[in-house]
Amino acid sequence: MRDQTHTSWVWVAFAPQTKLIPALRIGPRTQALAHALVHAVTLALAPGCVPAGTRDGLNLYFYTLTAHFGTWRADPATGKPKWHVALERLDGQGIQAYRRRKIFKVERRLLGGQREDLHATLQRLGFTGSTNTACVERINLAPPMAARAWPP
Repeated sequence: MRDQTHTSWVWVAFAPQTKLIPALRIGPRTQALAHALVHAVTLALAPGCVPAGTRDGLNLYFYTLTAHFGTWRADPATGKPKWHVALERLDGQGIQAYRRRKIFKVERRLLGGQREDLHATLQRLGFTGSTNTACVERINLAPPMAARAWPP
């Protein structure tokens, strides 16, 4: 197991068709960093815009996305404010399972919106319409091994 105290990740949100990067963060895989990345994305979006997207199996995104895209409404029973997640939020998740360092299964989940709407939106943007993680990359920025000399 790697020493997690020295591992950093590059978190990038981008539009795959234009390669525009509205947000980038570097740090650990934590809820706080996921929240910071999505918050930065919301600041770059037009008011009222709810992005559609696909992502990998990291659940930190789900909690952050549902916290950022929605509205406060009065609960009819109590009259107290209650958070309602935006119904127009389209969110697909592709979870890759590996065996011997090769992908052998991809489980696709729908976490927001209707499957047909997500499929149509992805096709309208020029993609196949399938929920996948082709545009999700993580770069491990762990420090190099001290014992290794370069060039090999």
